[in-house]
Amino acid sequence: MNFPHLLVTDGNGRFIEVPDIYLAGVGFVKPVQPDTATLIPLPEDAELVGLPGRVAIGYDPELEKFVQLREYDGMTVYPVAAVLPAGQLQIYRSAFSMVLDAPRLPDKSYSAVGGREGHYFTAALPLPQHPPVGPVLELEYLPVIDTAGVVRHLKQRADARVVLHYAGEAKASEVAEWIAAVRHQTTQGELQLTAPAATPEAVRDWCRAGLNRLHLTLNSAREAYYQTFYRPQGYRFELLTGALHTAASLGARIDLTYQTFPGLTDHPVEMKALEDLLREFPVEALHLTNLAIDPEWYMDELAILPLSRKQVGMTNWLAHFQKQFPQTAFCSGVMQPEKVEQS
Repeated sequence: MNFPHLLVTDGNGRFIEVPDIYLAGVGFVKPVQPDTATLIPLPEDAELVGLPGRVAIGYDPELEKFVQLREYDGMTVYPVAAVLPAGQLQIYRSAFSMVLDAPRLPDKSYSAVGGREGHYFTAALPLPQHPPVGPVLELEYLPVIDTAGVVRHLKQRADARVVLHYAGEAKASEVAEWIAAVRHQTTQGELQLTAPAATPEAVRDWCRAGLNRLHLTLNSAREAYYQTFYRPQGYRFELLTGALHTAASLGARIDLTYQTFPGLTDHPVEMKALEDLLREFPVEALHLTNLAIDPEWYMDELAILPLSRKQVGMTNWLAHFQKQFPQTAFCSGVMQPEKVEQS
């Protein structure tokens, strides 16, 4: 494969290949040329987006250095990024520099992308699929959910699963009562509760009522980074670990969604923290998803720029954890079971 060229946009929806400049990416703060082994054709369901208020960076093979490109063919141009679909692990972010008063980007993941003769390429790693599961019924928790359809679903097969998505709008006690009502009618199948966060007290009540699996989310296994990011929602790291302790002690299975960010995720300090967490708790599956955030805002907010430049790279990061924790599935967050609708 010939190495992809830098891709820019005119700001009006047109994407342009710059033939004399090559694609560059960012693993933390400095631009790099992605290894060709990490480049894949851009998935069909990926999205190309322009990045206003930023200057594209690419590699000039004649000058043998990275260069900024503000104009091309007589017009102002801007960097382009790929928003990858679930199941594709971001290896490099889009390479750019900021300008004064640049607007904050919408909450998406911004991956490096280049073009070659009308074909687009990105640096990404296809993730293993979620471990196989039986038929799944997914529900958003509402104050009142009829239990009849849920009970029928759980009874149909031993591996049937009901996933209850809970965002905290309802009282945790109401959820416990609903779980108990289901379990009063059947002990078959698996009840899973998926939430951004939960308190140990809520998890205790849910598990005692009959919850089988708890699925929470984190951006970092380090307390400072977790709490800084989730401060607006009021989440605290001690509640996260307390909830996991409670679930494990009451026999519930544990899944986690881990929001990855090249430069932090693959840094030794974050890797050590995640290793400690996985050794402490019996996590069955770590669902990997690219953190959807303006990268410059995120790095400023978490104050991670002072970290040493010792990143191992996202490909090496995944290989390391798969080897160290064979009992944990490192996978896409997308389940592809026999999915049914509530009747």
